[in-house]
Amino acid sequence: MSKQHTTKKEIYARFGKENVFCINTGNGEILLFEPDYYTTRVEGFAANVWILGDIVITEGYSPFGSIKLDYDKVNKIWKKAYKVYKSSCQWSYNRKVAQIKKYRRELYELAKETQRGGRKK
Repeated sequence: MSKQHTTKKEIYARFGKENVFCINTGNGEILLFEPDYYTTRVEGFAANVWILGDIVITEGYSPFGSIKLDYDKVNKIWKKAYKVYKSSCQWSYNRKVAQIKKYRRELYELAKETQRGGRKK
């Protein structure tokens, strides 16, 4: 499925502002795979949008969200996923995808923890 156009207003209406997070790594597609949606602005592309269960992650030239995820923590997760992505080891494609999905789950948990104000469940 290719990504579809949406608007910030539609995402906020569907998920609520409190469930929309923005990241600024510039490399979301490695960790999050193909975006579900994208947004635009007058100049063109604005942000990619990923739906992760009950939360939304945005990233791009103009990401939006009521909560900004800590850059260093996101980057640490991304670096682990990138290492797997670029790995030339004998892992099968499915094993690489499974490992990257674990890091995607870490990002989800980071978002939920941030949403709770840093309190772990």
